[in-house]
Amino acid sequence: MIQDLNKFNARLIELAGQLTGEELDMGCLERPLAELNIDSLMLLELAVHLEREYGVRLEEDELTSLRTLSDIATTVADKKRS
Repeated sequence: MIQDLNKFNARLIELAGQLTGEELDMGCLERPLAELNIDSLMLLELAVHLEREYGVRLEEDELTSLRTLSDIATTVADKKRS
């Protein structure tokens, strides 16, 4: 289980920023991934990082339904609970 959602969100934003080369903040959690310049390849890279760090695998069909970083955080948290 993800104990500290704020800490997880901060790490998710950090990873997304590293992939895009942009400085992102908590305000970007609800912005569409396309607005953050996160394309499908970057999303896949982000999923690989999350699997390594948190042990949660995001399947391809799940990735295509994710629209925001908040969606990603919710999906990972839900998977950690189960």
